[in-house]
Amino acid sequence: MLSISGLSSASKITLLNAKYMAHHLSGHYNLQFKNDNGHVAHRLLIDPAKFDKAAGTKVTDFAKRLQVRLTFLAYLNRAMSIT
Repeated sequence: MLSISGLSSASKITLLNAKYMAHHLSGHYNLQFKNDNGHVAHRLLIDPAKFDKAAGTKVTDFAKRLQVRLTFLAYLNRAMSIT
């Protein structure tokens, strides 16, 4: 189990991850449950319904492509911070 400081740290990281992903994906996908300022909470929900109809893909294809894209973005961020 997490201590109080561990839980606080995990919560901050969760919020940061959701905001990071929302920032990079908001121009490409329909994000659900944003507040009036366009920010997401600790979870990021993407509605692929419109995208699936337009592209003719299944939800599993969407998830695989998204995972590859996010992995690539994380790799680029790490590579840029090293140099």
